[in-house]
Amino acid sequence: MRLDTILLISAVLTLIVAAWTSIAARQRDVSRVLAHYQGQPLESAWQKGAKLTEQAAGSASALENLRWNLRWAQRDGGYRGQALGTLLLLMLVYGLVGCVLPVLYSAPVAWLAPVLMAFFPIAALQRKGDQARKRAIRAIPEVATLVAAELSANVSPEQALGRASQIPGPLTVLIQEAIDASQESSQPLFSREDTAGILRVVFTEARLPALRAFATQLDLVAEKGVEGALLMSEIARSLAREHRERVLEDTEKLDGRLTVAVAIFYFIPMFVLIVGSFFAAVLTSM
Repeated sequence: MRLDTILLISAVLTLIVAAWTSIAARQRDVSRVLAHYQGQPLESAWQKGAKLTEQAAGSASALENLRWNLRWAQRDGGYRGQALGTLLLLMLVYGLVGCVLPVLYSAPVAWLAPVLMAFFPIAALQRKGDQARKRAIRAIPEVATLVAAELSANVSPEQALGRASQIPGPLTVLIQEAIDASQESSQPLFSREDTAGILRVVFTEARLPALRAFATQLDLVAEKGVEGALLMSEIARSLAREHRERVLEDTEKLDGRLTVAVAIFYFIPMFVLIVGSFFAAVLTSM
């Protein structure tokens, strides 16, 4: 096997491992932030080791991650009517199709095709899930403004939230899920004393700290009664201000992210190929 081929395979495998590690680290960070937001104590080293061992023993966490991304993608209008089994079957089909390439081409790089094609549905689902979660977080100030306007018109918090859920988007789909669950179970939509409302439960299961904080704010507004409209207006202005600041911060970081992306997906592979070809030529001449 030629040295440049080996270097090319190593570069591709490194990119795959880096992408998978980044996805796994992102999910661990989300769980950690959510646990800290809920006031739960941080895990000790022994507990972390036991959890890692349990995750390595089975694939339950990976399947749960796929199910979580699938549900968010469906809230954003994608993967309609598809279940987790359909996605796993699609991965198998893509992997089998990729097995045709090594038969047609004897190059060693062709043996990576089954792995890459089987990983493609997971990467596409992860991207759709990330997009849906980002859209949901960006829609919080808009929904808060609509709820504040409805409360100012002397509408009850339940009706205000129901009318706000009519606009399209993954956040309003999540709100409609909470409303439907409240109607089916006859449990209150908002929290009352020691009883957690369906809205907070559904938003907590979404595993996004920003949504859980928004549900807590809505519970406080529902408790205020007549003064809830004024409080909701203040919350809406605060959320809009935070959203503008977050957009400005993301804009400032855009140049750095583009530089890193270009370096990872262009300069590093090209550098490996050029240097590998040079050393391969040197070794061949020797």
